[in-house]
Amino acid sequence: MLKNISISTGLLALLGVMAALLLLVSATGIIAINKSYDALVVLNRIQGVELGNLASSNTNMQRVRVAASFAIRALETQQWDDAMAAAGRSGQYARAAKDDLDRFFAATAGTGQGEILAQDIAQAYKNYYDNGILPMLDALKSRDIERYYQYQVTQLKQLGTVFDKANKTYFDYAQQAAEESPATGG
Repeated sequence: MLKNISISTGLLALLGVMAALLLLVSATGIIAINKSYDALVVLNRIQGVELGNLASSNTNMQRVRVAASFAIRALETQQWDDAMAAAGRSGQYARAAKDDLDRFFAATAGTGQGEILAQDIAQAYKNYYDNGILPMLDALKSRDIERYYQYQVTQLKQLGTVFDKANKTYFDYAQQAAEESPATGG
């Protein structure tokens, strides 16, 4: 039977087989590229958007307390203008931290476990902000040194520790998720 096939028919059959193989390899490559892209998008969301905003928020929360320390020191030395300027910076850092957290919460929406852990951060932040940071800032604005130190001792340390633990839990989760991502070979 193969003896009856002409050279042109054989070449056409070979060309058809080669074209089919080329299409198969191309389709496989496109599927692999799409999977890699999807994995990189997830990895970027976790490490870039989520962790980036959470880290920025943490940095700004630390700046709140540092600026407040400068403000209270200026109050103690009766440098009123410097104290109010530092208290103002502390408030600006608090707003920046809130903006960073809002972006973080938006990025974690609909992510399953990440969203659950983000809700824990939201609760810890609200408690920390409402019962620690805001009263501290109010004490600074009213130049009440004694009340400032009272919040430092009785509120901020404990509330800050809870907030830090919630953040660390999320950081650990995100790091594990990133390590297990196909984009990192996990």
